[in-house]
Amino acid sequence: MRERWMTWIVEGEKSFTLAGNVKAPSWVLEAWRGLPDEMFAHSFKKCEISNSIGGTEDDILWKEDTDIKQESKNDESEDGDVYEDQLTEEQWQSFFRESDDEDEFEGF
Repeated sequence: MRERWMTWIVEGEKSFTLAGNVKAPSWVLEAWRGLPDEMFAHSFKKCEISNSIGGTEDDILWKEDTDIKQESKNDESEDGDVYEDQLTEEQWQSFFRESDDEDEFEGF
């Protein structure tokens, strides 16, 4: 889904609302329809939203779901964690510190 989103952002034709906001692409609805119903049911239960009476599903919030956990680990290893700080202090300084080179910038 991420790949389709990136392709659409870069190459896709976009339509806009009257307020000027970009409308969601049509393939988003297709992607939502492609998700299994069990995923939605499990997500609601994980948030403690269910139709069970008597608290029979209340403890699902604290249970580990190893399948989902393993899948997310695989995704992170492929794409990397975008929020993980992987720069050393030296690398960060070389990218973001002020320099005298800015005086030579003539603009866009």
